Amino acid sequence: LQCALDNITTLEEPDQCTLFYNMAVLLYHTRQYQAGLLIVEKLFRFIGQIDETLSWKSCLLLS
Repeated sequence: LQCALDNITTLEEPDQCTLFYNMAVLLYHTRQYQAGLLIVEKLFRFIGQIDETLSWKSCLLLS
């Protein structure tokens, strides 16, 4: 599993979605909303392939 949190273009597999979701949550809590939003938007490419719970959490983070 290779991914770089400083470069969200590395999100290429559903296995990486949990890691990137956690990063988006951290960015949200540190009030870096735009950076977190970019990550969550990338997660939506895999919304049908990831766990349903993670899908719901991603949607909740957007609201």
